[in-house]
Parts: sequence; C-alpha cells; structure tokens
Amino acid sequence: MSSAFEVDGMMDSGITDARRAQVSQQGKILGIVHIVLGVLTALFGLIFLIYVGMGAMMMTGNFGPSSSGPDAAIFGGVFVAIGLFAILFCLGIGALQIYAGMSFMRFKNHTFLIVVQVLNLLNQPLGLILGVFGLLFLLNADAKAMFDEVKRAGHPDPDLLA
Repeated sequence: MSSAFEVDGMMDSGITDARRAQVSQQGKILGIVHIVLGVLTALFGLIFLIYVGMGAMMMTGNFGPSSSGPDAAIFGGVFVAIGLFAILFCLGIGALQIYAGMSFMRFKNHTFLIVVQVLNLLNQPLGLILGVFGLLFLLNADAKAMFDEVKRAGHPDPDLLA
C-alpha cells in the first residue's frame, strides 16, 4: 500500500499499515450502520402519512358523521400539520444519518460527525449505542490521524476504502 505520506511502512502520522486497515474497517462498519439507521428512520417517518390522511379526511368531512363543521376542519388541519412536521423531521434525521454514514466511510467531516454522534445520544436506544461507539471511534488518535490524512490529501486514499 503506497501513499504520498508513507515512510518505511508507516504514515507520517505514525499509523502502521495493520492499524490503518483496522481503523478503516471500523469506519466502514460505522458508516454502514449509520446508513441503515438513516434508511430505517426515513421509513419510520412515512408512518405519519396516516396522520396526514386522517387530518385530510377530517377537513373534508369524510371521517364520520361527527366530522363535519368548523371544529373538525381545524382539528383536521392540526393533524395534517403535525403529520407533515413529523414526516419532514424523520426524513431530515434520516438524511443526516445517511450523510454521516458516507462521511464515516470516506473519513471526511470529522467535526460534523462528532456533532451527529452527540445528537445520536438523544435517540434511544439504538442512537445511544451508535453515538457512544461513534464518539469512541472519532476521539481515537489513530482515527483522527486518518481523518487528517484524508484532509491533507484532498481525497480518500483508494487503499483506505478497499
């Protein structure tokens, strides 16, 4: 494995080839898990289409005999607003997780990934586990050196992603 920063089997950051491979594998695993969690979060957000549908039916008076009148229309509007907000929130969090997963696999955006891991700590229980492991990985000196190495090179080393 050759790189512009390699000297006698070690990078100028002091990481051996074996440790580079290990940290690279850990980054890939964290990236894949983030992408899976992001997709699941986005799909979960689609459940709130039920709220939008119920709200629309209340607004049009098609929800039942007591669903006609101005109060039902207002209540239906609230349902639609809550449903749309929840959908957009879940899709946004899912997209954030997917982007974080791609950043993990490319060893880019170190500060962004730390912020995402702190936000993951609020998401119980999977986000908490993922956030703790992600922070442990990101605060590791070898992983930080690899992020710096990719930043200096301007693009990921193909050997790093192999």
